[in-house]
Amino acid sequence: ICTLWLLLYSGTHCGVLRAEPPAPPTPTEESRALPSWAIENEPPPAGDFKTEFFKMLTVLGTLLAVLFLITWGIRSLLSQRMIKENETSGIKILERRSIGTKAAFILIEIEGKRFLVGESPQGISLIGTWDKCNFKEELERVDQ
Repeated sequence: ICTLWLLLYSGTHCGVLRAEPPAPPTPTEESRALPSWAIENEPPPAGDFKTEFFKMLTVLGTLLAVLFLITWGIRSLLSQRMIKENETSGIKILERRSIGTKAAFILIEIEGKRFLVGESPQGISLIGTWDKCNFKEELERVDQ
C-alpha cells in the first residue's frame, strides 16, 4: 500500500500523471463530429423521425412475437411432458380445475379407480372415489 501511494504521489508531483487540457478542436474536426444539417443550422430531415419511429415499432413487435413464441413453446413442452408422464405412470392426473386463487379440484386415476381430491392452503383432502366408468354408465346407475 505504501509503494502504491508513493508511486501515485511522485507521479502527480513529477508531472507524469498530470492531465493537460485538450486542445480545442479544429473546424474540420467539428464538421466531422456533427451531421451536415446541424452545422448549417437547419432542422433535421422530416423523414428521419418517421423512419426511426417505424424501426422502433418493428423492433418492439419482433420482441413481442419472440416472447409469445417462447411462452407458447414452453407451455406445449410442459403439457407434452405431463402427457408422457401420465402414459407411463401408474398414477395419472386426469384433470385439474382451479376454483379460486389457492384452491383446486384434482381428478386422479390409480389402478382403475378414480379419486377426486381437493387442494387448498390448509391441505389436501379426499372428496370422493369411483370405479373407472364413463359418464353415460354413471348417469344410468344414478337414474335407477
